[in-house]
Amino acid sequence: MRFSEYGFDRSAFGFGGGGGGGVVKSIQHGLLSMAGLLATISITAVDTTKAIIIFSSYNSDVTSMTADKYVVRASITTSTTINFVAQTAASLNTQIAWTVVEFNNVKSLQKGSFTQQGGIDITKSISQVDINKSLLFYSFTTKSTSTNILQILSRAYIEDDTTLSFSFITSFDVTCNWQLIEFN
Repeated sequence: MRFSEYGFDRSAFGFGGGGGGGVVKSIQHGLLSMAGLLATISITAVDTTKAIIIFSSYNSDVTSMTADKYVVRASITTSTTINFVAQTAASLNTQIAWTVVEFNNVKSLQKGSFTQQGGIDITKSISQVDINKSLLFYSFTTKSTSTNILQILSRAYIEDDTTLSFSFITSFDVTCNWQLIEFN
C-alpha cells in the first residue's frame, strides 16, 4: 500500500518533507514483561507537556485471570520515567508493548487521573480545546474479580470542547489515567 494512493504522503503524519520539521519530535518504544503491580521504565528525556504514552498489553494466564489482572494503566511520571500499574498481580507476567511520542506542534496537553465506581457514565471538565485538533488516550485498572470479559470493556470520547466522557461496564471501582492532546 502506498500512502499517496489515498491522497496523502508520509509528511501527513509528520515525518520528513515539507521543510517545517514535522509534527513528531521523537518516538521511543519498547517491550516489557511486567511482574507484580508496578513497572517503572527509564526513557530518554521528553518534554512532558508535549508527550503521550500509547500501549497495548495482554496476559496469557487463562486459568486464573480475572478482570483486575487483565487491565493495566500507564502514565508518563517524569521527563525520564514511565509507569505501568496493575490492580492485582497476575501469576504470569503481563506483556506490554509501549510507545512514547513527543510532538512539536502541541497547543495543549491535559492529563488527569480519577477513581470512580464503574457502571455509570463519568464526565470530566477540561480546559477548552478544538475537538477537531485533539486526541484522547486513556487506560484504566479495575477492582473487578470477575472472569467475564465484559468487565474490561470501556469507552472514552471528547463530548464537547470542555467535556470528556468515560464509560466502564464493570460495576466495580476503576482508576483511570487520561491524556488529551490538542495540536496547533
